[in-house]
Amino acid sequence: MREWNLVVQVLKEARTGRGAVLLVEGRAGMGKSRLLDEAARAAARGGFMAGRGAADDLDFTPLVPLRTAVRGIAGLYAVPPIPVPATVDMRLSMLKWLSDPLERCVARGPALVALDDLQWADQLTLLAIRRMVRDLASYPLVWLLSRTSGNGSVTPLDRLYDGLERDGATRVVMEALDEQAVAEIASDVLGAAPGPDVLALAALTEGNPFQLLETLDRLTSTGVIEVREGQARVVPGQRPGVQTIMRKRVDTLSPQTRELVQVAAILGRTIAVIDLAALLGKPAGDLVRPLDEAISAGILLADEDHLAFRHELLRHVVIETLAPPIRLALHREAGQMLLASRDSAVPAAPHLIKSALPGDAEAIRGLDRAAREVFAFSPQTSVDLSMRALEISDLTDPDRFDRVATAVRALAVTGRAPEAILLAQEALNTAPSGAAQGLRCMLAYALLLSGRTADAVAEAGSVLALRDVSAELRGTAESALFVGLLSLRDFWNGRPRAEAVLADSSQCDDTALVGAHMLLAQCALVDGKVRDSFGHLEEAVRITTTGSVEACERPYPLMLLSMNYKFTGQFEAAERTAQALTEEIERLGQAAQAAQPAFLRSCLDLAVGRLDDAAAEAQEGLTISKELGGHGHDLMGLCVLALVSVRRGDLESAARHMAGYRGEREIMYSAAWGRWIQAVVVEALADPQGAMDLLRFA
Repeated sequence: MREWNLVVQVLKEARTGRGAVLLVEGRAGMGKSRLLDEAARAAARGGFMAGRGAADDLDFTPLVPLRTAVRGIAGLYAVPPIPVPATVDMRLSMLKWLSDPLERCVARGPALVALDDLQWADQLTLLAIRRMVRDLASYPLVWLLSRTSGNGSVTPLDRLYDGLERDGATRVVMEALDEQAVAEIASDVLGAAPGPDVLALAALTEGNPFQLLETLDRLTSTGVIEVREGQARVVPGQRPGVQTIMRKRVDTLSPQTRELVQVAAILGRTIAVIDLAALLGKPAGDLVRPLDEAISAGILLADEDHLAFRHELLRHVVIETLAPPIRLALHREAGQMLLASRDSAVPAAPHLIKSALPGDAEAIRGLDRAAREVFAFSPQTSVDLSMRALEISDLTDPDRFDRVATAVRALAVTGRAPEAILLAQEALNTAPSGAAQGLRCMLAYALLLSGRTADAVAEAGSVLALRDVSAELRGTAESALFVGLLSLRDFWNGRPRAEAVLADSSQCDDTALVGAHMLLAQCALVDGKVRDSFGHLEEAVRITTTGSVEACERPYPLMLLSMNYKFTGQFEAAERTAQALTEEIERLGQAAQAAQPAFLRSCLDLAVGRLDDAAAEAQEGLTISKELGGHGHDLMGLCVLALVSVRRGDLESAARHMAGYRGEREIMYSAAWGRWIQAVVVEALADPQGAMDLLRFA
């Protein structure tokens, strides 16, 4: 009752324009889904737009619960479908596709987004929730989020709940029923006061509402409980356990219906009838009678499009009736069926992960396809799929190194660059020449993202030293080399190569041309040739908009151009360029660089004395970096926060910010500025000699 009263309260407040976030959690069967269902119905009665979604442990499709909920509010065609597999990171674009229609709706009136079973949600869904809660905080939007707790590990979902709670969300823990509540429910269900033996049976449910109602229903329907003299009692000699009672719901089904629900349990909590029929090898018409029986028995529910288990606990009971080898075989058949019947390999992926055995070529190919497909939308899922494929593939498999490259790339963009680097280095020990070139370019990219610029330069140089490198790979390696040299402020070693690239521009890849122009722009700036510096950067920007430059390389010229404007005191132009950079990153979906515009704005705010704005932008950049991965620009944010703290006299905070400084962890702008900020902090802490030492060795 307390939980329901809280829901009613926040819905009332939302009518006055105040949004809220409720974080519901509890063990399976505690009534979380029922609470969300009732909240959605109450919201709809109250004039709210309401959307309901749920994650599924056997659905790897990104953003499923949020897409379902937003469609329920904004309409089917307001949310674009997931596009065909893309080669660029589409996470930012997909967040915008969901956020924009939802914002348009809540601008017109209050809305409820109810999301269930988030313990199974993909990381992109969790990121989207975090961003959308923050971005839409000023609207009358109620978020009702639910998860099953009790796994004991710290997960991204734990961090989401903790972060939302720090920002003002209310946590609602669905507790077990106490003895009095259990007795009252038993009395209501049985129509009589429960005797001690009935209460003893009810106590076995440990206050779990679903199990309690399930137990009482089965005890009554099977004649285990009788009412005598106004009291409900257990028939002498009968006292089954709770799991036995729930299992009997399955055991009493006809053989055909039992088979149907067992196969349905393999497919997931929600099931398409066409998939169920295909896996059973029967026409849909043959399922009518067993489906009616399963629905009448209270195991399955049916809506317009799908079947669903009435409760996840029932699904697990059904799965437990299958011997492990049968489960494995059914998952394998489900994976094969879904691979054959879908344009995408993603629906088959969870079944392949559960059932694939070492050397299973068909399953490995399916995992490879799925890993490539989800990379643009959910790189973390791509990591899981490609790593599983690597686990079960033979070391002599000729496709193994393509698989490694996919995993390395996905690891790098999800902020796991050290793992990406280790995986690539291990693979290079046995990679043939053709595969090694691509892997080394991928390794250089991962090294850059991790801030190991000197190593990235060395790796790119090793590729360029080879004779039989394709023009595309050579361009990628040259770009990595130029970006690395920029970061190291080693302009002069790169200058001859950059000039050679421009001298032979007709034979060079556009990506290499952009890198050469950026490096020469910095050389010109150091030489005091400001006009030449701007000329190189403007040409680099032009090439990125008209040529075939890799998407991950396109934002860099705008970054440098914005900084050039700042260096020369042209702050309005710097801000316009930073805005163009933001739009370009969002358009390209470059999640690994998504924090950079905020860091640039923080530097601009600092330059004109807007300390509060500078600190807010720097913190925003660090938050985005943490959420999306890619920490190569974090140094800029830490430096801004440290310098703001010094100017405010908060030396303790300044020292704390610089404690996160690593001189080598910076893309594009080198560690020089960071070294200077570190010296400022050390000098402010009354150690001028230490500051001089830092500057002397910069």
